[in-house]
Amino acid sequence: MVSGLEGTFKDFKNNWSCGSLPEWIEHLGEVELTYKGTGECPTCGKSIKFEWTGKLRNGKTYPEPLCEECKTQ
Repeated sequence: MVSGLEGTFKDFKNNWSCGSLPEWIEHLGEVELTYKGTGECPTCGKSIKFEWTGKLRNGKTYPEPLCEECKTQ
């Protein structure tokens, strides 16, 4: 287990923490992380399960993966 992470927002994989949301959002845009979960396709609204690895850009705090149907359009 990683120790010494004292901020409100913690990234255990990269041994990094901070105390403010703007710092956290900036961090998410700089490191590649894997996100798993269930969400809605931002194009059609269909509920999908996803596993996505990458850097979150444009101030996002969660990924917005497309469903298979929307990917092929």
